Amino acid sequence: MMSSVALADYAAGLTAFNRKDFAHAFSEWIESAKAGDAHAQHGLGMLYEMGQGVPYADPKAASEWYQKAATQNYAPAINNLARLYADGRGVKQDVPKAIELWSKAAEAGNTTARFNLGLQYAAGVGVKKDMKKAAEYLLQAAESGLPEAQFAVAGYYRDGTGVPKDMDAARQWYDRAASAGFEPARKELAAIDDQMHMYQDHRSLVLAESGVMQLRGRFRLARRVLAIAAVRDPASVGTGYALALP
Repeated sequence: MMSSVALADYAAGLTAFNRKDFAHAFSEWIESAKAGDAHAQHGLGMLYEMGQGVPYADPKAASEWYQKAATQNYAPAINNLARLYADGRGVKQDVPKAIELWSKAAEAGNTTARFNLGLQYAAGVGVKKDMKKAAEYLLQAAESGLPEAQFAVAGYYRDGTGVPKDMDAARQWYDRAASAGFEPARKELAAIDDQMHMYQDHRSLVLAESGVMQLRGRFRLARRVLAIAAVRDPASVGTGYALALP
């Protein structure tokens, strides 16, 4: 547990960090970090990784501070240390080690680690490619509010990748990502709305055409229209067979 002094120092450093006063953030965190505070150690790791508030970017120093915080099971630091191992920055590249660390952080509930693990399973990097697992991890991150994960999950539902195809779910996730300000989601949301409108128009046309034919007694031709539609676009028929055919 953080002491009241360490907590105040970390809060002051975080305020400075958020307003991009990185030198001030460094000065607030350095003593607490040296005293063993995991939050401050993680903060210093970020500053060294980015080269902000310090003379230059130093991935090795970043990895050392992340490691100190990770040893105390601080999940954000574990996630960031995994990134360095995956890329070979500041440490010798070790993708299996990165996967191990991401898994640990993900189990601790870190949203970014879950997102990163999802990407690894989707790409098959360091692990066997597994789109179902990728979808599971990305969905966990999406449910925690990460817009990038929400966007990815929307695409998975749209295409039926790792999850059953579900255009309604796809639209909902695109909408959540767009509401969070993720611009690519706005474009996909517009496209999916257009597609759903086209689908409704097409479905109505198919059922209307078959219905007119049945009213005219042309049952075989009506069945032919529905059969062709069922092959080309099964979803467009919906309950057409049950409603239209005797």
